[in-house]
Amino acid sequence: MHKNQPSIQPKLERLLDLALACVAMLMLSPVWLTNLLMSVWHHKLPLVMTVQQDVLGREQRIYQWQRGFFPTSAALLNVASGSLSLFGVSLNSGFGSIARVDLHDLKAGLYSIAEIHQRIGLIGLSVEQSMLHHQAQRSIGLYLNYILKGLFCSLLYRTTDLRAPASFTLFGIRIDNFRMAQAVDLICADTPDTPDTGSLDGLSGRPCKVVNFINVNSINLAYSNRAFKNALNRANCTLADGSGVRLGARSMQVQLKDNINGTDLMPMLCAELVARKLSLYLFGSAPGVAQKAADALKASHPGLIIAGVQHGRLTELDNDQVVAAINASQADVCLVALGSPVQEHWIMANRTRLEVRTAIAVGGLFDFLSGNIPRAPLWMRELGLEWVYRLIQEPRVKFTRYVIGNPLFLWRAFVLKKSQADS
Repeated sequence: MHKNQPSIQPKLERLLDLALACVAMLMLSPVWLTNLLMSVWHHKLPLVMTVQQDVLGREQRIYQWQRGFFPTSAALLNVASGSLSLFGVSLNSGFGSIARVDLHDLKAGLYSIAEIHQRIGLIGLSVEQSMLHHQAQRSIGLYLNYILKGLFCSLLYRTTDLRAPASFTLFGIRIDNFRMAQAVDLICADTPDTPDTGSLDGLSGRPCKVVNFINVNSINLAYSNRAFKNALNRANCTLADGSGVRLGARSMQVQLKDNINGTDLMPMLCAELVARKLSLYLFGSAPGVAQKAADALKASHPGLIIAGVQHGRLTELDNDQVVAAINASQADVCLVALGSPVQEHWIMANRTRLEVRTAIAVGGLFDFLSGNIPRAPLWMRELGLEWVYRLIQEPRVKFTRYVIGNPLFLWRAFVLKKSQADS
């Protein structure tokens, strides 16, 4: 970093703020004129000043229209005057307050890394870490990058007027609206939170907990497959995975708390397993992949106990021997990577025989953990476009799932939303 960069950077950001705010105000001028006339008609002052605190505890006075459309757009006046930035420290009071004097040269912003991540459900960085990242990587490129991401997320993942229930039903599938920490606690807990379902399976014994990830593909598979839908709904916990499910939840007026996928869950889960001295068994994927995934997990989480591994070529395996091997390992948590819907059916068929606390259906997780398949870069995940990266990696394998499946899901979600509006 050049010595003069700290003094030049804020000036460049200020010029961009002013230029972009002026362009935005010009585009909004018909709306603002309407708001002004409506305020005069109702004998109200056009603008009011609201007082908010940013996450650094600083008081911010922000303009807002009293009447009309897009009332918060008046904050562009604050940006033009220099009291706010388009991209900076979050104004979201829900994040709480953080005492970091070293970050006070960052202005409060209409967009922030923390809020963009919250909208899309990413939980990789804490609010403080996101601000430290902003400070460390501060540049015009970062500034413009996150303004564009903020605009995109505002349009696609609006949170206004949405509710956040503990669970909801989407196309007949129950989805638990969990935070990541809630999911980890449930997975590691010793006692199942549902009664014995052995009679349903035709078997006896105490069932292990079952956790599934629900994505667009699993919803599409279950849409016309009652047996698979029943298997999903009989799980102890079903976690929303992916931007498609987030959009589908919006059609139900539901805001998802976190985007919980296996890759993001594993660091927190492994840390908790190490802390509680619990063990992990990896079952599934092609020969050798589970072992590579186990080695990667042990390298990144010292002290993690891997109770055993087993590939998932079911045609080459005896089911009784697989169950016996998992039980003999005395594993606490078993990851099952057989792909949907095979893995969900396998867990349900064996849940009263498995002597683990929790069995989790994880799809292609081992391929990511082992490094066989690289994960999408952060900027694509921030925009909810990880599926595009997967399609580029395996276009023939993923064509039906994404190119046909995603539009089909969105059409069904649109029809669902329209039918609810009509009723």
